[in-house]
Amino acid sequence: MRALLLAALLAPAAVAQVMPMERDPAPAVDGLTPGSPAGRAFAEGWDAFVSLQLADAVDLWREAADLSDEPAVRAWLAEALRRVGQQAQEEALVHETIGEARRVLAADACHAQAHLALADAYNGQFFAWPGASADSTALHLQRAASCDPDDGNVWMAIWTESARLGDADTEAEALRRLHEIGFWTPPVLALARWALRNLPPDAVLLTNGDGDTVPSRLLQEVEGLRPDVAVVNVPMLDLPEVAHRTAEANGLPLPDSVETHVARHDPRGSTATPDGRIYSLRDAVVDGWLAAHFDGTLGRPLVAAITLDPEVLGTKTEIADHVAYLAPSETFGFDAQLGRAAVADLDGTAFAGPLVSKGDRSPVRRMMPFDPAGIVLFQALQTAVALAQEGDSEGAETVYAQAVAFSVTSGRADDPLVGVAREWIDDAVTGR
Repeated sequence: MRALLLAALLAPAAVAQVMPMERDPAPAVDGLTPGSPAGRAFAEGWDAFVSLQLADAVDLWREAADLSDEPAVRAWLAEALRRVGQQAQEEALVHETIGEARRVLAADACHAQAHLALADAYNGQFFAWPGASADSTALHLQRAASCDPDDGNVWMAIWTESARLGDADTEAEALRRLHEIGFWTPPVLALARWALRNLPPDAVLLTNGDGDTVPSRLLQEVEGLRPDVAVVNVPMLDLPEVAHRTAEANGLPLPDSVETHVARHDPRGSTATPDGRIYSLRDAVVDGWLAAHFDGTLGRPLVAAITLDPEVLGTKTEIADHVAYLAPSETFGFDAQLGRAAVADLDGTAFAGPLVSKGDRSPVRRMMPFDPAGIVLFQALQTAVALAQEGDSEGAETVYAQAVAFSVTSGRADDPLVGVAREWIDDAVTGR
């Protein structure tokens, strides 16, 4: 019956957990008339940019820049060029990024977005082209933050670099500034707060990206919440220095295969395996931790954020769903009792509101933001159905009522999962 529950609810959950948001109109640009040819090209480029059609955005913003020559338009062009160039590993586009950003700075020497475009263009972690320069990245990040200390995109870049370099003081400063600016919205912080509060003591929490790593680290830094938890961004484990520092700081083993990877393969540790898969440094590290977890030598609970890509652990272990987090397990499981405790007394109003801040320029976060309320509602409803299937009809009704109340206060009163869960609970109670 449990498998049927998951099959019935999992597909809608994918929609509930990550869903496209309503797009904001193109940002206003001084000197650019919205209805003019340049204004129309810029607006169309914005629509392409936030739809992740970045090559189209580049073409449209080139047109807008040629028609208007406004520095702000060229700054957006530089940002789109940088993303396309580094994704495609095309050095010519990176050179064009630098050229456009420098044209902006020639007109406005303290343009934070242009400085950030240069910082990212020179960052060899994104693309190891011959002109990559850590010094140039650091210089332009510093200038961007000085020019606009309230640009959260700049502080996100500073956080990433400081986390990579192990600069704890700068990382803490970046987290505090992101909090002061309000870069991460209340619903995103509410999800991170809920997850952290429900983790076992001294847990090692594996996270997927910016959206589940930075809010958790921000709450640890600003609110002092769960300092015992080690928040580990799995993709960053592809960097040998991060893998070593993370293991040392948190008392975790580092498998010998890490050194083998670094010695035999490219600096990021990735290589094609005989079956065509990519086995990266992060895989070697996580595999080592999973082995230690199962033989009892890890010394700390190993858990994963519910936003973690299941393939990170799914090909290596079964997953036990503990509602607020996932755990490696020898067999699949769902802990309804942990779920009952995790969803009790949830304040849905904390999960209501915009998912992405207006100042966030990331097209990825704008196009496909996590939906914290949808994630929590799905887990609460799944808990209610599981309790009903285990014969605890009273507990199921209690949790279901809490889930319905949460759906209303969090702004998801019309979520179809509420009705689906009601049917499953009724079927379980009546024995159909």
